[in-house]
Amino acid sequence: MGFILYFDYAAIALLLFLIASVIVRKQYKNTSNKLYLALLFITLLSSVADIFASVD
Repeated sequence: MGFILYFDYAAIALLLFLIASVIVRKQYKNTSNKLYLALLFITLLSSVADIFASVD
């Protein structure tokens, strides 16, 4: 039985939406918001790497 990738695809869509909302609202000027944006990017990279790792 293979991996179910729908959750990863949904996570990527949600993360892209969150990143876009932070950038559009210009909430990346504070240090805490910069850390939040960095955390979103790292989580996005992790989800993409998880998809590539599960592909045979």
